[in-house]
Amino acid sequence: MREFSNATMVAGAVLTGLFLAILATETSRERPAGTEFSRTEPIRRNMERLQKVLMTVERRLDAIPHLSEASQIELMNASVSLLKDYLLPHLDAEEAVLYPAVDRIFAGTAVRWTEALRRDHQILRRWIEEMEAQANASMPDAPSFVRRGERLLGLIEAHFEIDAETVLPLLDGPRPLTSAR
Repeated sequence: MREFSNATMVAGAVLTGLFLAILATETSRERPAGTEFSRTEPIRRNMERLQKVLMTVERRLDAIPHLSEASQIELMNASVSLLKDYLLPHLDAEEAVLYPAVDRIFAGTAVRWTEALRRDHQILRRWIEEMEAQANASMPDAPSFVRRGERLLGLIEAHFEIDAETVLPLLDGPRPLTSAR
C-alpha cells in the first residue's frame, strides 16, 4: 500500500491552494482564436492528483477489516487526515472560485446553477466529520467506518464526473467568465 509522506501531503495542500490562484487567472482570459486552449486544464490536473489520493483512501478502507484493532484505528485516522488535507481544500477552492464563475454564466436565473454541487460539498464535509468521530470513538466501529468511507468515495466519484462533464466544459467556453451573461 503506497502511503504519502508528510512532505508529499504538504506539497499536495500547497498545490490545492494554488488551484484558487490559477483558476482566478484562467477564468478571466479570453480563448485565443483558433487555438486549443483549456482554462480548466490546471483544475483537471488537480482532480487527477486528488483521485490518486482517493485511491489510497480506498486501499486503506479495503485493508481495515484485516488488521488488528490498533492498526484499524491508525488507518482510520490516516484516511480521515488524507481526506481533510486534500479533499477539503479542493471543495473550498471550488466554492470560492469555480462555482461563482459558473453561476455568473447563469446570472438572472431563479436558482444558482451550482446549488446541488454545493449541497454535495456539505454532505461530503459532514461524512468526513462522521468518519473522524468514528475513528476517535472509544470503541471504533470499523465496519461502519468502512461503509461510510465507501459511500463517501462513491459520492466523490459522481461529483467529479459532474464537474468534468458539465462544469468544466462551461468554463472552457469562448468568453471570459468574469462578466455576467
